[in-house]
Amino acid sequence: MCIVPYQLDNNDMKMWTDPALTPHQWLDYAKANFDQVYREGEEGNPKMMSLGLHLRIIGRPGRIWALEEFFRHVRRHKGVWVTTRKAIADHFIATHPA
Repeated sequence: MCIVPYQLDNNDMKMWTDPALTPHQWLDYAKANFDQVYREGEEGNPKMMSLGLHLRIIGRPGRIWALEEFFRHVRRHKGVWVTTRKAIADHFIATHPA
């Protein structure tokens, strides 16, 4: 069994709840989170960061730019695997057969 962690704090739902984060606040938080886990990875302790995304939330015209900017930030770093939970589970199955 492969359990892929899920982090609620990076979820775009934070822009939906009351009180809600603005897209700017969500982006700042997501980038700070990424920078921290990336730094820990560079120090020899790799991490996984998840983003919970919902089309009805992040996909809105006033918010989607924040996700695009987050991915631009991530692409400036080497060795980052941007993927899906299914791809992580498939990779685990392929590298750790039962």
